[in-house]
Amino acid sequence: MVPLSQFGHPSTLSDLPQTASLGESLSQALSRPRTVCLVSDTTGTPKPRSADQIEADIAATRDRIAGTLDTLQNKVKPENLVKSGLGKVKGIYIKEDGGVRIERVAATAALVVGVVLLRKGLNSYSRSRVMKHMPDVMWVPVPKRLVPLPLQSIARFASV
Repeated sequence: MVPLSQFGHPSTLSDLPQTASLGESLSQALSRPRTVCLVSDTTGTPKPRSADQIEADIAATRDRIAGTLDTLQNKVKPENLVKSGLGKVKGIYIKEDGGVRIERVAATAALVVGVVLLRKGLNSYSRSRVMKHMPDVMWVPVPKRLVPLPLQSIARFASV
């Protein structure tokens, strides 16, 4: 592992430079020319960079980020998402020559019909099971005005 001090970075807290001496004001300390050392080549020798170079790098990075955000915004627009989804669906059901893939349409239709029949069967099965366990109950239509107020919250009223 290479020590950071080789690249112009302090390796211990005692190596950190003081920002201002006792007799120096803050404005004087801030007005001193500053350079930042970064590794710029494969040999590991540090190359000092000026504040203008750093600002130019920040501006370039800001422009790259703005371009990336614009690209992401275009990808998540609803109309672009719809176009993308339709393209995928068309790729599944339409051949390259423009013909319809009958086997995939038939498989999808069979799946939809199967799900509908399964739901209908499960609903009727559960309804018949409930009615088997309540053979002694007789459902009698009663006008709503005759049902006591505490029972109205749990009573079912037929729409006539």
